[in-house]
Amino acid sequence: MSLLTVVALLKAKPGKEGDLRQALLDLVGPSRAESGCLQYDLHVSTDKPGEFLFFEKWIDHAALEAHRQRPHLQALGSRREELLAEPADIRIYSRLT
Repeated sequence: MSLLTVVALLKAKPGKEGDLRQALLDLVGPSRAESGCLQYDLHVSTDKPGEFLFFEKWIDHAALEAHRQRPHLQALGSRREELLAEPADIRIYSRLT
């Protein structure tokens, strides 16, 4: 098993902070219920209310790839132009210890 940590930073377009917040909150329940998801936590910046961060842990690449194909994540992807000020900054790390 190769545990993966994903850190995803998303920045809302001005005026879309609330819409993005709700869209991201809507991902949490379905994502946590996915097979292979160990952790899926959403955070908001304490000084930039339109900046959000996901901290995720997945059991392996297959689980992460399956997550990317889920309808709830695809639905957010179809709204990225409307909601995001810039492309999401998604970083994937392999656990060493």
